Amino acid sequence: MNNQWGELSPEDIQANNDEINEVAGHVLGKYNLPTGEDIYIETSWSDVERYTVIMFRDER
Repeated sequence: MNNQWGELSPEDIQANNDEINEVAGHVLGKYNLPTGEDIYIETSWSDVERYTVIMFRDER
């Protein structure tokens, strides 16, 4: 909603911004936790379904 994607490359940020208004798409967020671990939040959607997955780097 606020286009705050965390710590992504400029290319990934642009890809997210391009996808956000599509009927079907996929966006990624990457955030660094206080423990030093990275956490990823991926959201995918279509006209049929929508889901969000939260995972650590080794689960990706």
